[in-house]
Parts: sequence; C-alpha cells; structure tokens
Amino acid sequence: MDENEYRSVRDTLVSAPCVFEKTILALKTQCSKASRKNIAEREVVMCASAHYAARCNDWLLLLRQKSQFALHTAGPVAVLPHGKEMKVQAGGMLGLCRLLELDVGDPPVRPDVFAVLEARDQHFADSDVLPFDEIVREVVHFRPR
Repeated sequence: MDENEYRSVRDTLVSAPCVFEKTILALKTQCSKASRKNIAEREVVMCASAHYAARCNDWLLLLRQKSQFALHTAGPVAVLPHGKEMKVQAGGMLGLCRLLELDVGDPPVRPDVFAVLEARDQHFADSDVLPFDEIVREVVHFRPR
C-alpha cells in the first residue's frame, strides 16, 4: 500500500485520531478511551470520542508550549521531532501523575491518559495554574528507549 492510499484509508476509517498514539504504541501510556485498528501492516490508535480527543489535544498543545524552552525548540509547537514528542507525551503524563500524587510505581507503569486528565480536571479548574516547572522536569528527564 503506498503512502497516499494509506493516508486516504486512515482518514476514512479514523474519525478521531488519538494524539497520544506514539506513546500508546510504544507502551509508555495507555488510554481507556482508545482503541486500536490495523490498516495494512500498520497499527493506528483512535479515540472513542471527538470531545475526548480535543481535550487531549488541548493538553498536549499546552504541554508542548510549556516545554519549549527546556527542549530547546522554537517555532510552531504543533510539530516536534519524534524523540522530543515522546518526551513531551510520556514525560508530561508521568509529571502530571506525580503532581497529582497518582501512584505510577518505580519503574513507572503505563498511566491511563484519560484517567490522569480526569484527575487533573477534578483538582485544577484551570490548566494554566498548574506548576508546569514540576511537569516539565519529568519531560526533560524522560528517556525514550
């Protein structure tokens, strides 16, 4: 299957793509609202709801923005190289878990993205008041394989 055909089929089958797809497929996170589908020899992750996907996307954009200086990136925060994106996604989830005092174990287990964001919404009415220095510290220290 060529790349253009794959993208066309993917866009048709996946109405709400998961923004944490990289870390879910790398087994660094999990999500109770995500499901997997195989397209040809590739695996994609999709969200159960466009509303949940938008919430995760908003969180990820904010996390990328707050991590820009620590990751030595400039320009649009929507595009990061794979390694830095893994650090933002997985490290950001671990940092948020530690901030919310959710047990992640040592070595860390795979946090449930949906559950962590639900806990964040219960503890903090506004994401802008989060102490991002603590979360970004986990982003910086996260080491993908």
